[in-house]
Amino acid sequence: MNRKTITVLCCILALLVAFGATFGIASCIRNLTNESEEIKPPKKEAKHEMSGYKLVKSGVSEYKILLSNEPEENEIVAAEELQLIMKEATGAELPIVYEDGKQKDMPVISIGQTELASSKGIDISDYELNRSGYYIKTVENQLFIVGGEDGGAMGCIYGVYDLLEECVDYRYFHFDEIYYKSKGTVYLYKYDEVVK
Repeated sequence: MNRKTITVLCCILALLVAFGATFGIASCIRNLTNESEEIKPPKKEAKHEMSGYKLVKSGVSEYKILLSNEPEENEIVAAEELQLIMKEATGAELPIVYEDGKQKDMPVISIGQTELASSKGIDISDYELNRSGYYIKTVENQLFIVGGEDGGAMGCIYGVYDLLEECVDYRYFHFDEIYYKSKGTVYLYKYDEVVK
């Protein structure tokens, strides 16, 4: 082969590579921006039995998110995430409140080792929870999520995400790519589970 033939073949090869790369990139962009292809995780059945109470009914909730008067930073994050996702998924806004002794029989989702949790016998001292571990328990119309002490209550965040996964099919893929199912009614399940 002479030099001219080699040059022509190299040019053709370069054009083919450029065309293939352009086509591949365009195809990827088209797939990422195609709004008709919504990411939907597989449908999951509830793992727990229904309690007879509803966290949200027809877009309205009587529930409040309860924190202690001196919550850990991760307990606050867990409460805010729960409030945000429930609002987006159901339209109901669950206010975040701090303990004042009036929540004894109120419908609440208690996050962290609140006085209310202690008064209901919820104690994690017997469990060796790792950094992301938590205890979740339903007591009548109240729900308690308590994280392990070693992780600065990081387990409360994981507990909230697991609760949301069961209640509204919540999934986190990327900071700007989450999935949840819009629901007008969300049931409170019977929990009594330690996740280590």
